Amino acid sequence: MIDVSLKTCPICTKNKNRVQGTSLMGHTIPEEARKRFILSSESILNNDNLIQRYERSLSQSTRGIAVRSIMRFCWITHETPKELMSMDPKELRKLLDDFENFFLEQYSNPNPTVEFEKIVPRNQCKTIATSIKGFLKANCVGFSDMEYKAIFQNLFSLAVPTQKHYVPTKEDLRKAYSHVPESSKILIHFLTNVPLRRNEALHSVTWNKIDLSKQYPQLIIESEQLKGHGKRKYRNTHFTAIICESLRKALIELRQKERERFRQNGIIISEDEFNKLPIFLSSDVILEQGQKTIKPLEFSALGNTFFMLQKRVKIPLSCHSFRYYVQGVCDRMLGKDSVWTLFFLGHKLPTIKASYDKDYLNYDLALENFKKIEPYVDLFYDESKIEDRLKLRFTELKTQGKTDDEALEQIFKERTQMLLSEMNSFKKEIFVNIEKAEKEYKRRTEE
Repeated sequence: MIDVSLKTCPICTKNKNRVQGTSLMGHTIPEEARKRFILSSESILNNDNLIQRYERSLSQSTRGIAVRSIMRFCWITHETPKELMSMDPKELRKLLDDFENFFLEQYSNPNPTVEFEKIVPRNQCKTIATSIKGFLKANCVGFSDMEYKAIFQNLFSLAVPTQKHYVPTKEDLRKAYSHVPESSKILIHFLTNVPLRRNEALHSVTWNKIDLSKQYPQLIIESEQLKGHGKRKYRNTHFTAIICESLRKALIELRQKERERFRQNGIIISEDEFNKLPIFLSSDVILEQGQKTIKPLEFSALGNTFFMLQKRVKIPLSCHSFRYYVQGVCDRMLGKDSVWTLFFLGHKLPTIKASYDKDYLNYDLALENFKKIEPYVDLFYDESKIEDRLKLRFTELKTQGKTDDEALEQIFKERTQMLLSEMNSFKKEIFVNIEKAEKEYKRRTEE
C-alpha cells in the first residue's frame, strides 16, 4: 500500500485556518533518528546490516541524504529494509511500479484541494527513487540487468521545475538571514562575504586560517583544498577573501561560544587543536566510546538549511546562489575582465596567468579590490562609510589627470549605475508584492 501523509508540522504552521508550514514527510529527519534506523533489527537480514552495506557504496557526503531517503520510502510503502529484501523479486518489482505510478499520477493530475508538490517535491521524490534503487543494487537484489535499468525510468524522466542559476539580491540574503534559526545565521553571513562551495566552506576553513586580530583579516585557500583538489584542470587554482567588519565580529563571537561549549561539556582540547578545527561545527555533542566529542557540520545539514529556507521564504537559495551573487557584484564593480573576480570566487585564471599570477598573496592589493565590493558583500555594511569612499574615489580620479568637474561627473555616473543595478535587482520582487497586494485587495472587496 502506497500512502503519503498529508499532515503538516503544527509547529511550522502559522495560520491554523490555512494549510501552511512544512509537511511531516518533508521535515528534516534528526541525526539520532537516522542512527536508530541504521541500527534497528529491521535493517538486519541474516546477520547483515542492509543499510550499512548500502552506506559503504556511497561517499561520506551523500550518506545522510541517502539513508533519510530510504527511511521516507519505508514510510510511504509501509515496509522495512528487512521486509523489502525478503520479498520475492516479482512482488518487489510490483511494489516499485506502484510507487512510481502513484507519484506520476499525483504530479500529472494535481488534486485542487492538496498541494502535493509541497508535500513531496519532485526533486525529493527523485532522490528517494535514486536512493532505493542504489540500496537494491548494493544488496544484490535478484533483478536482471534489464529489469534493474527499467526501475523508475518514467519517474526519472519526469520534468522538475527548477530555477537554475538564480541570482539573489542583497535583500533576499538579508531576508534569508532573518528567517534561519539563530545557529544558522552565521552561515548566511559568512557565505555572503566568502562565497565558497559547500564542501569548501565546511571543511577547508579552519580558525588558524583567519587572523581575527586584524581589522580586515584575509583568508587564503590553495587548490588542494578547493574543488578538484589541485588535480589536472584544477591545478593552480587560488581562493582569497577579505573578511568584512561585521563578519569578523560575528566570527569572534562564534569562536568564544564554541570554546565555551567545549568547556561546558568537559571536552579537553588545546588552543592549537581548536585552531585546526573547521569553524562550522555540529550543534550536537556526541558520546563515542565513553567520551564526548563535537564533529564538523555535516554536508547534508547545510543542504537542509537551504531546503527549509526555500519552503519558508520561497527564495530558491542554495550554497551556489552566493557565488552567483558575488560574481555579479564583482563584474559590476571590478570589471568583467578582473582577475580579482576569479580570486574572490576560487576560479582558475586563464592560460599562463594561472601559474604565475600571485597577486592574491598581496594583502594590500586584495584589500584595495575588496573595498570596491565591500558594501555589497558585507551583509550589515555601515552606509555612513559611503561618503569616505566617494572622497577616496575623487582623489583617485584626480591622480589619473581628471579635472574636478570630470571627476565629479565620473563619480555621478558610477553611483547612478550602481543605484539602477540595485533597483533592477529587486524590481521583480516589488512587482510580485504589488500583485499580491492587488489580489488581497480584490479578495477583501469581493467578500
